[in-house]
Amino acid sequence: MQLKCRVCLFAFAAIVGAVSVTAQTPPNVIPALSTGNNGAGLNGIAATTSELLFTQPFCVVPSPPVPPQTQPPQTQQRGIYKEDLTTGTSTLLFSIPETGECAENYLAISPGLGGFTAGDTFATGDSTTSSLKNAVYKNGSTLFIDALSLSKNHVGITFDASGTFGFNMILSPQGGAVGADSTGAPKFAYPVDPNFILEGSTVAPLTYPSCPGCLFATAVQADNVNALPGGVGAIFFVTPGTPSATAMTFYSATPGPEPEGIVFIGNNNLSCTLAGARGAAYSYFVSGFDTGTEFFNTNFATTGAVLAYTPAQIAPFVGQFLVPDETGKIAAFSGPGASTVFSDTGFQLEGSTALQCPSGGCPATFGYWKHHTFPSSMFAGGLTSIGCMNYDAATLLAILNKNNGGGNAVTILGHQLIAAIANYDGGGNQTPEATAAIGSAIALLCANNINMSTAFVQSSTALGQQMTALAAILDTYNSSGSSCGEGSGLTAARATPQTNTIASLVRRPALTRVSVASQY
Repeated sequence: MQLKCRVCLFAFAAIVGAVSVTAQTPPNVIPALSTGNNGAGLNGIAATTSELLFTQPFCVVPSPPVPPQTQPPQTQQRGIYKEDLTTGTSTLLFSIPETGECAENYLAISPGLGGFTAGDTFATGDSTTSSLKNAVYKNGSTLFIDALSLSKNHVGITFDASGTFGFNMILSPQGGAVGADSTGAPKFAYPVDPNFILEGSTVAPLTYPSCPGCLFATAVQADNVNALPGGVGAIFFVTPGTPSATAMTFYSATPGPEPEGIVFIGNNNLSCTLAGARGAAYSYFVSGFDTGTEFFNTNFATTGAVLAYTPAQIAPFVGQFLVPDETGKIAAFSGPGASTVFSDTGFQLEGSTALQCPSGGCPATFGYWKHHTFPSSMFAGGLTSIGCMNYDAATLLAILNKNNGGGNAVTILGHQLIAAIANYDGGGNQTPEATAAIGSAIALLCANNINMSTAFVQSSTALGQQMTALAAILDTYNSSGSSCGEGSGLTAARATPQTNTIASLVRRPALTRVSVASQY
């Protein structure tokens, strides 16, 4: 959401209102009322297996109202709210600094990786020191990063939970994706096409077969920030190992003009829930900013709500990713240019999130996977991408059967990496150490353009030593199933309905690294 052109939006609201709304997957609309506030106007949203948080408002009405405004003196107090899905009420958890400017406060909860403390909340918002820039606030009002460039009113925020981008915080100011470590120091920046403005970003899970661990971001056309009808948005991506300052690669147009973010749906999103009223349970959530007569007609929303979806509702979309558009529809993508309408909500949409559920299967060694079928979710259209190279099941099996004689570090790593990815796809227990090693291995293979079927790297070389060190970590993980019954609890995961691989879109990263200049 950007600051709105009032005349344009009145016209757009009339056009949208003329369209019949048929909800393919209807949302469960849950109020988010709170004491002392006038209604709700949700922006950012984030969840863990124990809580659902959101931010509000976009704009606080000045007091007294400035004509022709007729809204009450204040919509809601700016802050992070904790939602009670059983009662449809919320409680202010943390206040976020109020500057008097309209601003979207996007929200992320730390998963506890990369030196960040698990459970800490991070929200973007207006800087109190620079009226033209945004900041990142920790647990409400503690300044974490100040004066982000190209960030007026809007910065998306997420965490890399796959390890392919260093477990860093990832921010989405207008000009591109920026990484920051647990001290707030910049780590990388990927500029976006200047014809677009970034909205939200996420790192694909390691189990996403088309581009595991890739960084994806949604964007709106720079000349259409008001989401006018007829426009389309875009999705861009970055492969692991891509040097900082490399431009993001175009992935796909979106059916709506203002795609707000991306959530990947996997089997691990289905096995845990947050409880709602009357026995309901939900695992995917979208923030509804406004609806009804307010829909796309105000910056001072009071009709917002939490839009919640059950595991059964999102289960048919496992292997795809969901993209809410500000104009009210959520698209399900199975590949570049291949999308369907998941839900037509009737709300102006902003943030989205899904629960990340723990897995419980026992990992298995690469010897086990020589004699057992790979989980079907490893493949899209018969192929899986590992380290920016595509492989089919037969090729992976051939790599597992290769002798690592001669000290080929590629084969040594390939054995353990393929097994670890199969364990993750099969629902095996996931550990921070294994996740970090898988992410690092994928990034290393991408950065060096290595094909596990044909490449040879002597294990005594610097690169070979990096590979064998990662292989040793993954070997420890893959062998850990001996204490709980190797392979027990692993399942042949749901087949993914994807029809396109990303191989033709991948821009191979240069082999030489570039230093990271100051990105803030």
